[in-house]
Amino acid sequence: MTRKKVDCLVGAREKNMLDMLAVLKREFGSAEVFVREKCGLEEWDVQAVRSALVVDVAPCHYAAGVVR
Repeated sequence: MTRKKVDCLVGAREKNMLDMLAVLKREFGSAEVFVREKCGLEEWDVQAVRSALVVDVAPCHYAAGVVR
């Protein structure tokens, strides 16, 4: 499978993701509340997802002031 096909399967456009997060915040207060109430995730599930997605320090390839 090519990288392009993988990106299409698992990727999301930035605007679409931000729009979805805005809806979750407006309708539920946060994405966390949504996954707890509507998806049935428990505290340990939420913590596992959070630890996989959140980093405390930006990777070194993010130079000061440069995002992309």
